[in-house]
Amino acid sequence: MADRIPLEQIEACYKAGKKFYKNEITLEEAVAEAVRSGIKKDYAQSNIRFLISMLNGELRTRPVINDTIKCYLRNILRDCGEERLKISLKGLKLHIEYRQRKGYKLPGLCDIYNEYSDKAGVPPIF
Repeated sequence: MADRIPLEQIEACYKAGKKFYKNEITLEEAVAEAVRSGIKKDYAQSNIRFLISMLNGELRTRPVINDTIKCYLRNILRDCGEERLKISLKGLKLHIEYRQRKGYKLPGLCDIYNEYSDKAGVPPIF
């Protein structure tokens, strides 16, 4: 996912993904809602699935752009609070560790993790 995605499209994925996470709409409806912002369908689906993995504190192995992660963490803290942010950071940590084991250097993603770990009262580990 090397393409830059405008913040408005990332926000649309977050909003639609949050509705899917709360079981208010289906994944297909969430993707369609995000696509209306102009994002490509594949990117919307991948970004929404990444959000759900983060919210559940689970590993998602597909790459995602740093702007998306930063947007998601900011919104999770605002909308869901510190406890859900801690869970989301667990999922992000699993993602970072997985990608590093595959040989990727992720200094920007590690910086984002550390920024939000401080806000969640979780020690930085990267």
